[in-house]
Amino acid sequence: MKLIAEEIFSWFAQHQPEMQVELITPGADGAVAICLTSRIIATGRYTIESNGEKYGYDLSIVLPTTPENFFIPVVFCVDEKLYPALNRHILSNRQACLGTNLDVYKVILEGGNFADFAKKVIDPFIAWQLHYDTFGGPPPWGERAHGFDGVVQSIAEHLSEIWGLPVERFFRMLTEYKPKKRKKCFCGSGKQFRHCHGKY
Repeated sequence: MKLIAEEIFSWFAQHQPEMQVELITPGADGAVAICLTSRIIATGRYTIESNGEKYGYDLSIVLPTTPENFFIPVVFCVDEKLYPALNRHILSNRQACLGTNLDVYKVILEGGNFADFAKKVIDPFIAWQLHYDTFGGPPPWGERAHGFDGVVQSIAEHLSEIWGLPVERFFRMLTEYKPKKRKKCFCGSGKQFRHCHGKY
């Protein structure tokens, strides 16, 4: 992610003007004691547009300032409407569950900037919450399972994209207590696993 403080300040000024953005440095007045590296904190109303109307919630977004001190941006739901609940993907510390680390890293690696992260991760989270508030439940476009099951879903989905293979069969084969010596490969090639995907 090409994170340069000036670019982030500029993006917020242009796309989320209701948010206050500040640079926090270690040892600065009011800086949290555990702040070991510089970071940007944006706080205020984060909005998305739908049918010409703007909707949003109050968030606090913590961002790294440079590639050298990179971490996944963290979003906290400070709006009173966004209460901590597993079914809303908001943790007890009010941190937004934006997906598995694999899901988020994929967006970061593909896009490389905060604008892509906002569009592909934060905006859908806000849209999901708006649907929940409007209709009293999750949207029809789905969601990941919680906890370990969500991680497994994410891994299976990403491996399927890479290999284009039936990942479920692969996982089943890996979990067999003692695989047979001449087991056919899960990919369906007809070759033995050890002579096909087993050699990787």
